[in-house]
Amino acid sequence: MAESWVRLWSGMTTDPKWQTIARKSGQPRCLVIALFAHLMMIANDAPVRGDIIGLIVEDAASALDCDEDQIASIIDAMHGRVIADGRLSGWE
Repeated sequence: MAESWVRLWSGMTTDPKWQTIARKSGQPRCLVIALFAHLMMIANDAPVRGDIIGLIVEDAASALDCDEDQIASIIDAMHGRVIADGRLSGWE
């Protein structure tokens, strides 16, 4: 299978929304950004590109070497900001 690419935007790591999500979730901004990158990979490989319904919190926590509670709190804080209706809201 050929490699599939996902593009990041210039300034992605300094986007102010990550600090807001970090503050709301009580998690470090670096973990918020890492989880978003992980979600982009899931969305890219989903049958309907952009969907993150296939997210398994336990697997994400293992992939990012953190606790499931940390992932869940970030996902909760991402709703309405970068996640809407089981999709990354800016995918298109």
